[in-house]
Amino acid sequence: MSRAQRFQHLSFGLVVLLGLGVWGRSLLDPRIGQPTPMVFPPTIPLPGLEPVTQEPLTDPEAPRKATKALYRVSHRYVYRDNAQGKPMVIAVRYLFRTDGNVPALINDIAKLTIAEAETSQTQEDAQLGHYTYFRYQGQVYLSACLNPRGQTTVTSTQFEDNLSLTALRPDAITAWLLQGADLRDRRCLWTLISQPTDTIRPAEQQQRLVKTLRQWQQWWQQNYPPT
Repeated sequence: MSRAQRFQHLSFGLVVLLGLGVWGRSLLDPRIGQPTPMVFPPTIPLPGLEPVTQEPLTDPEAPRKATKALYRVSHRYVYRDNAQGKPMVIAVRYLFRTDGNVPALINDIAKLTIAEAETSQTQEDAQLGHYTYFRYQGQVYLSACLNPRGQTTVTSTQFEDNLSLTALRPDAITAWLLQGADLRDRRCLWTLISQPTDTIRPAEQQQRLVKTLRQWQQWWQQNYPPT
C-alpha cells in the first residue's frame, strides 16, 4: 500500500470516528441540533440610512409545509433614506430548518397577496446572489434569504442548490465535527425590504434597495446567529 493510500484510509477512519463521536454526543446532549434562541439587536447600522424605530414582529402561524420552520423569530427596522428622503422598512425573520421558499413566505407570513409566479421571477447580483423585486399597493419590495454560507436565494431550488454547494466547505465540516451542526445548514435570515414607490426614478430606486441589501448582508456575514 502506497503512502497516499494509507493517508486516505487514515483520513477516512478519522472522519468516521469523529462522526460517531458527534452522533454519540447528540444522544447524550439533546441541545445538539436544536436552535439557539435568537434576539435581534436594537440597531443595525447601514450607511446612508438613519435608524428611526425598531420592534419585534408577531407573525401568524405558517399554514402550509412550504412556510413552516422549527423556529422563527421576527423583527422590523425602520430607517430614513437620506438620499431619497423616504422611509425604508426592513422586516427580517430568522428561520431554523426551513425550505427557503421566499415567494410562499411572502404570501403566508408577510401576508402580501401577490402571485408566487411573480415573486419567483428572480434577479441576480454578482455580490449577493438571487433576489426578487416587485411592486405591490404603492410600495416596492426586495426580498431574499440570507444563508449562513453561500449566496442569497429566493426559490426552494436555489436554496437546495446553495446547500449542496456549501455542505462540504471546510468551515461546514469543522462545525459538523466539533459542534454537531448540520452539514446542510437549513437556516435563513429572510429579509423583506420595502419603500414607497418612486414613480419618477424607478431604476435608481431598485439600485438603492439592492445596495441596501448588500450592506445588510455584509453586516450579517459578520454577525450571523450561532447554531
